[in-house]
Amino acid sequence: MIACSVLASGSRGNSTYIRFQNHSFLIDCGLSCKALEARLAAVNVDPMSIEGIFLTHEHIDHIKSVHTFSRRFSAPIYATEATWLAAGLGEKKHEGLVPIVSGKLFSPAPGLEIFPCPVSHDAVDPVGFIFQYDGVRISQVTDLGYVTELVACEVKGSRLLLVESNHDPQMLKMSQYPWELKQRIMGRRGHLSNQAAAELVERAVTELTEQVILTHLSEENNMPDIALMTTLQKLGDLKPSVSVASQREPTPLLTFGVTVRG
Repeated sequence: MIACSVLASGSRGNSTYIRFQNHSFLIDCGLSCKALEARLAAVNVDPMSIEGIFLTHEHIDHIKSVHTFSRRFSAPIYATEATWLAAGLGEKKHEGLVPIVSGKLFSPAPGLEIFPCPVSHDAVDPVGFIFQYDGVRISQVTDLGYVTELVACEVKGSRLLLVESNHDPQMLKMSQYPWELKQRIMGRRGHLSNQAAAELVERAVTELTEQVILTHLSEENNMPDIALMTTLQKLGDLKPSVSVASQREPTPLLTFGVTVRG
């Protein structure tokens, strides 16, 4: 069985829990360690079960407690060398750090392959993660300014797709944000708008897709209903379940069946 819950999503902290049979992991640790423990408890997960933490990039809303959580629960940190150096996590051979390479598959557990997919964001070496387990593909791509052909290709046919739907362009333009910040968010190394997210979902969804979760919504420049409607309007006959992740509480634990090999 595969299980997944977005524990928190937004500019104040991001983390996703994902399990493949008996192997449990986190993507990012952007909340305090105490808050992460509480979010895991809310979906009945023991933090001691976490076998590793995958870092997407070094921004504080993704790494806030990664060092503390890693030490407290003996969970190694998987990150590119550039990311962990930028995050201040130590030298290449530092205990508890497992090097990964953007664009190169790695396997942290039997039968599980993970592709750290390069994305365009204002970080040193940002990636999304494409998980492949027993023929099931789970994809998380957040914090990206635009969708490359590689990203679109890699997420296509995902059983579960977690994708950034950060802002409504009109709300952002009318906001009180400084013009420089607006340009950063809307730029090619910024964040996906609702429209860009919807276009990616339209390209990614196949008959294999069961669930789409929209993530990293701006609390100032977006609304869940707007993000949801923008994506739903793009979908044709194939209509997977579409929901929105929250900053304040974890999503329900989603489960996906896989073939159990004897």
